[in-house]
Amino acid sequence: MRHVGQKYNFEISGGLAKARLDELDAQGLVPKLQGVKVWILGAHTNGLTPSHWMKLKDFWSEYLKRSGAELIMFSPSRRLQENTHEGQ
Repeated sequence: MRHVGQKYNFEISGGLAKARLDELDAQGLVPKLQGVKVWILGAHTNGLTPSHWMKLKDFWSEYLKRSGAELIMFSPSRRLQENTHEGQ
């Protein structure tokens, strides 16, 4: 969830702008995932400010929403908790 590569660097908050999502969409890089449920566990916070981590969460939440997937959980913890609510 914190990819660093030639074109996209999620370690810098500027790499998480809505414009990036629009760019990915225009390039056909948002897959069709209708009916898919997603749990993101272990999206750690090491080296990130709380606001940067929230931008990371917001980016992936919107990416998955555009794909048609349902985000069940986005958490820095690696433990799956019972009775979780979206976005925890």
